[in-house]
Amino acid sequence: MSESRIDIDPIPEGEVFHDDLSLDSLVDFEIAFFMLILTIVLAYPTENDISYQILKFLMVLFAALTLIRRILIMNGSENTHSAFMAASIEFMVEISILGILYVIAKVAFLIQDLVYFNYVLWLFILSIATIFVPIALQIKYAKTEQILFNIVIASWQANTSDTALWRRIQQNRAIKEAHKLSKPDEELPNSVVQLRQKEPETIVPRPGETAQAFVGLTRWLALRSFGVVWGAAVFGSLGVSLLIFVSATSIGASTNRLYKQFGAASFRKQSQIRYRVLFQNLTVLFAHLIILG
Repeated sequence: MSESRIDIDPIPEGEVFHDDLSLDSLVDFEIAFFMLILTIVLAYPTENDISYQILKFLMVLFAALTLIRRILIMNGSENTHSAFMAASIEFMVEISILGILYVIAKVAFLIQDLVYFNYVLWLFILSIATIFVPIALQIKYAKTEQILFNIVIASWQANTSDTALWRRIQQNRAIKEAHKLSKPDEELPNSVVQLRQKEPETIVPRPGETAQAFVGLTRWLALRSFGVVWGAAVFGSLGVSLLIFVSATSIGASTNRLYKQFGAASFRKQSQIRYRVLFQNLTVLFAHLIILG
């Protein structure tokens, strides 16, 4: 299968939005974010619920990981691209998803008492909102930073995606986002200025690209279907399990974005795919226990 030519290079996050921050500051965000989730989880306990006790234990593991990451960076023995930093942030993202899902589930119960509607549907709606609300706030109050972050994401996906069509779409997106910036070239990183010198194109699938994209999407869904299948088998509703899967995935997308933009997560280094898939399936599986257990 022929590969499409990649015309843009991946842009290091430190060149665009971490250039004036130390690693200590990035890990401090992770600690603050964890404390926010932990405070809310502990403020609204669920008595005699084993899933709540397990969640508290996972939050303790989260605390230990943030502490270890902070100590290693203080000692100068780690950077954001090491295997430990990559694996630990993956685990922290999944625990964050569970903590946020727990909080959203509590809110969904309260709303259901006020406005009668299916509890899981309320949870689904609120979870989807976790994607759009932070982005809307950034567009309103930090539009330039939002665009720069989108450029970095697109530049990495344009170089690392397994799907040729998606790589071209993301390459085009990076160029379009660069043209949205109102700052003069003198105030922008050179890599972003180079993108502004390119012109976006109309993306038309090339022979074989549509089939490759379909196979890639099918494989992505199949690898992450275990939690959905288990939930449907135990709780008896494939529809509810799919809503929980989409809810967890939506929260995961938003949370992962926060860690990459404000924390010490790296675009350059990720844990192996089999570990990420395992973490994600376990998250969906445990989400069923939190929401329906």
